[in-house]
Amino acid sequence: MGRRARRLPKEASATILVQGRHLEITDALRGYTRTKAKRLSRFFAPIRKVDVFFNANRDSTYTAKVIVGLPRNKTIVCSENEKTLTAALDLTIDHVERKLSAFKEKLRAKGGRGKAVRQL
Repeated sequence: MGRRARRLPKEASATILVQGRHLEITDALRGYTRTKAKRLSRFFAPIRKVDVFFNANRDSTYTAKVIVGLPRNKTIVCSENEKTLTAALDLTIDHVERKLSAFKEKLRAKGGRGKAVRQL
């Protein structure tokens, strides 16, 4: 009998949900949103899901709300208003990146529990 090749575990990718309220999401916006959301794993690797909600406001502005699901039932929620959908998304993603970096630093700073970041 021959040797079996060991399978390497696949990288777990986050589930990305894109929804719009009072507006229709185009394929271009959906692709742009997925590209931006995939970048979040650079700041904190074990992201489980990313939910992005776009809302059209009455004053001709748009709101982008991003909810990031982390292990151990932790969530990060950020929301921003802007005149265009892409600008609102960019501001929101920047806000989420800052929060993820702060969360990661908080985990690292806890004495004796530095393994938590690697085990998540």
